[in-house]
Amino acid sequence: MYDKTTFVGIDPGKNGAIAIIRGKHVDTHKMPATERDMSDLFEALTIEDDVVILIEKVNAMPMDAKKAIWTFSGNYHSLRMAMICHKLPFNEVLPRVWQQAMGIPPKKKSHTKTMHKNNLKAKAQQLFPHLTVTLTIADALLIAEHCRRTVQNTGASLSPGLGAEQSSTEE
Repeated sequence: MYDKTTFVGIDPGKNGAIAIIRGKHVDTHKMPATERDMSDLFEALTIEDDVVILIEKVNAMPMDAKKAIWTFSGNYHSLRMAMICHKLPFNEVLPRVWQQAMGIPPKKKSHTKTMHKNNLKAKAQQLFPHLTVTLTIADALLIAEHCRRTVQNTGASLSPGLGAEQSSTEE
């Protein structure tokens, strides 16, 4: 039933990525460099019969540099706009939700960000042994896999009650 479903996971960070799972085939893309590149990538998804997209919903941290916050926010909103313009349905998921669902423990205060990222990479390597997993694509792969598992285990599309926050263009 879900063989023709395309599952997409998006890590919207500057060094983020987009992962696309179609059956046993997996594609990964570094964060597109321009808005046109983003649009072209999402346009290709419009030919799919059934697409389920999860984008990570994260907030800026107080210790983040202003430039990093600006870049991150720009990517996040550009991605949302590209999906909206191409009429692709999407949901948002908090990092703690998809990480917990994938069996990744929360970052300990004694661990550095790099240590936590390496735990995410190790999990992605475990789940996708046929891919060369890098820190760049690890989160997107895990978000896409969380998307696939959630839909397949529940038999329903993602909704706020299934670990994702419903996106809405009406605010």
